[in-house]
Amino acid sequence: MLGIAWASCWPSAVQSARDNNPIPILLGAFFIMLPDTLDHWVSQYLRKPGIHIVPPPEAPEPHMIAAALAHAVSQSHHTGRHLRFVCYPIPVGTDQWTPYTIHFDSANQSISVLIAGSIPDNATEPVSTGFIPDHTTKIFIHAYPVVFQTEPITNGRVSIKIMPWQQQWTHSLITALAISALTTTVLGWTAGIIAGGAYTWHIFTDQWGFTGSALFWPFNQKRYSGLQWIKPHQSQTVNCSMLWLAILLISGNIMDATSPAIEGLSLLQLLLFGGAIPLVILRRFRLHRVNL
Repeated sequence: MLGIAWASCWPSAVQSARDNNPIPILLGAFFIMLPDTLDHWVSQYLRKPGIHIVPPPEAPEPHMIAAALAHAVSQSHHTGRHLRFVCYPIPVGTDQWTPYTIHFDSANQSISVLIAGSIPDNATEPVSTGFIPDHTTKIFIHAYPVVFQTEPITNGRVSIKIMPWQQQWTHSLITALAISALTTTVLGWTAGIIAGGAYTWHIFTDQWGFTGSALFWPFNQKRYSGLQWIKPHQSQTVNCSMLWLAILLISGNIMDATSPAIEGLSLLQLLLFGGAIPLVILRRFRLHRVNL
């Protein structure tokens, strides 16, 4: 929806849709989903994890998770090869999970796992070799599995990469620029701006969280940490809010592109009175209920 909203900001794209050519509008939806689509395709079909850590939902053991992670790091050190493994969430219902946190404590050379609940359960496992997390020391696992990759580095230590594909080309602004240039060559300026802008918008929204991206790959493969504006427990609220604002933006752009123009609120007024103000009120109401 954010990709379609971005595409609708260009009057020529809306006009093309009115003329039974939806391609410019659909380019926004396609390219904003492309980075993660490429990541999951590469991850699932070309680079399968070697170790699957699946906590049993009936009686999840934090010690089992911590021991499996410590084993993966040690095995990578002993074999001198990288190892990919995945930690799965703990389901407790149709759409419910028990969250847990993994703490990579490189200072004490240990890995801790804390399973949330009415009575939190914690376990710590020592690691036989030194290790360095690539951009964060704590990982929160809730509804989605998280992939890790260990790689031996200098001084006998092991680097732990969290969601390693986001340190590569799919989440790079340089890739977005190349996609924009290629689409412009094939389909024209409007399509190129929509494609590159949607791809870039995806990268920026990822930076609002924790995972971060390699923004300037291949010139700089450093993974820039996320801004941590959006906490894991806020993801549903943020998703619903962004969806509602996208619908308002699409509606406003369609009204502006209509000939003759539809009289009513301006786009700014629509976003303000239909989006920002109601969301602020709901947020205040929710905080008030929590305090009660």
